[in-house]
Amino acid sequence: MKSDESEQVITLQILSGRKVSFVLDDLKALFRSWRLWCVVALGYSVIATSNPIFSPSFELHSTRMAFWILACVIYVVCSLSYATLAHRVWHRFTDRTLPLIVGAIPLILFSTYLSMMLLVLLLEPDLDICCVLDWRTNLRNIFVSHIMETFALVWLLPDIQKARKSKLLVPESEPEDAPDRQPDADETDIGETVLLAGQRFPLQTLRRVSAAEHHLNLHFHDGAEIKVRERMGTFLQQVKQGHGIQTHRSHWLSKSDFLNLEGGVVVTRSGSEIPVARGRISEVINWINTL
Repeated sequence: MKSDESEQVITLQILSGRKVSFVLDDLKALFRSWRLWCVVALGYSVIATSNPIFSPSFELHSTRMAFWILACVIYVVCSLSYATLAHRVWHRFTDRTLPLIVGAIPLILFSTYLSMMLLVLLLEPDLDICCVLDWRTNLRNIFVSHIMETFALVWLLPDIQKARKSKLLVPESEPEDAPDRQPDADETDIGETVLLAGQRFPLQTLRRVSAAEHHLNLHFHDGAEIKVRERMGTFLQQVKQGHGIQTHRSHWLSKSDFLNLEGGVVVTRSGSEIPVARGRISEVINWINTL
């Protein structure tokens, strides 16, 4: 996996309307979580031992469990590459956030049919796959998988991300008046990315950054917004004027999102208005002239 792909911020929207953002490293950490696999094991055990009327794929409980385990393995192996591919394809046609249920269906069906084909070839070669995997079975598999995906992203992923942020540049216990931490040379010499709160974010995906107390609100071109515990000073040390401009002590705007300067306000392409401090108006005008 290329480094730019592992740092790609992926945003999904669940059925409730809530948006969940993560990078592939978050997804890898989620797959290593023992809590996730406890939930999966419990759900699969219930399905595999349930009445065959509700789970008619195979008569034997052991065969049904083997089917779900194999489908899960295929799902996990393919999910990292698929997440990046689905995100790119979706945003090639629209700027709206990719719904989880829409993005996951192709991967779920692929895992279902491939695992079924392998088990039929190995255990029941006389079984007709088309008769077993009808629309009701596929709908059930999508429903079960979507419940587990939603649970993982809404309830488990935030804790995973917090755990990954244990190496914060500014620890939680640091006093409010503590000075900004200076990033190491090998942390800032990373090309077109910034290191914030233990995570790397590609600069080309950032629309603007705003500061609120001891946090930064990162706004992305796909409409996602991520809040990290970090200082504006740490962010500014890693960007250049070619990337954007600090219009105010609490606001930074990317070059790609600038639209126009109207008095003491910058109008962005995304429709936002960012204030320009009096002491920075000349610097902002000079920066605009270089665009």
